[in-house]
Amino acid sequence: MTDRMNRLLLHCGAVILSVGLCAASVPPFSIAPLGLLGLAPLAVVSARAAPGYALLLGLGFGTALNLWAFHWTVPAMIRSGSLVPPLALTLLLLLAIAHALRFAVLTVLYAWATGRGLRPWLALPAATVSAELGVPMLFPWHVGFLVGARLEWIQLAEIGGLLVVSMWVAAANGLFAQAWLRRALGWEFARPIVAAFVLVLGITAAGRTLMRHAQSRNGRAPASRVGIVQLPNEVGVLGVPSPLSNYLDETAKLLAVEPNLALVVWPEASISVPVRASELALLERELHHPSFFAGARRAAVVGCHR
Repeated sequence: MTDRMNRLLLHCGAVILSVGLCAASVPPFSIAPLGLLGLAPLAVVSARAAPGYALLLGLGFGTALNLWAFHWTVPAMIRSGSLVPPLALTLLLLLAIAHALRFAVLTVLYAWATGRGLRPWLALPAATVSAELGVPMLFPWHVGFLVGARLEWIQLAEIGGLLVVSMWVAAANGLFAQAWLRRALGWEFARPIVAAFVLVLGITAAGRTLMRHAQSRNGRAPASRVGIVQLPNEVGVLGVPSPLSNYLDETAKLLAVEPNLALVVWPEASISVPVRASELALLERELHHPSFFAGARRAAVVGCHR
């Protein structure tokens, strides 16, 4: 019983470590290299695990990670949806569990593959891509997001989409997990680590090459001037969105200084949802009023989703 309890505590610690590493790799911390290790502890403890046990590990990991990732929805639901805090927290928990199903499927597939002899560096990316293809999510979230803070590491998305990024990130995690599982074999554990560093160096070189090509292509393209109007108090961050009239006033000031803007962008929180009919009428009236543009009739104001 003691051995089983110690094993359970060790595995729970590994899951918590994976959650912490993944959380630290994305904003606001954005320590992208930790994303190459985020799934490794989970992969170590779930390798060759029984399906039910792997399901619990993945569900626990996914629920904890998504509770942290979507905590911002609670103040948004309270302020915009007028929900009482207990109901908002319940909905957050349900959202986290629903999104955790992808990680549960990922972990079960990975445990099944490693149990049949497939090495972690192959099993983990295969399970990751299968789960991301097969399990839908309300908020699209991919393993590739773990390294999003390093632009050169996500450039392969231009060629093969986010799944390619998720695949190589999962492969790197699988290599580090394989190194840990081989730690008792002497220097044999170093081979997966070297392979992981070679993989990261190759991805970095390819990403920087793609970025140089994109910069060269953009340098030859016609230039346009874009203005961004960003006021404080976004939903779920600091409070209630700034009134529409404030955005109109600030946009008029911007166009007075920069009359040749081709586009003016507002954040999504500039207009509340649902939008009152009076606000829509105000927006339409003001945007078509000649004095509002102050000579910049070609400028367009759009709401932009992040």
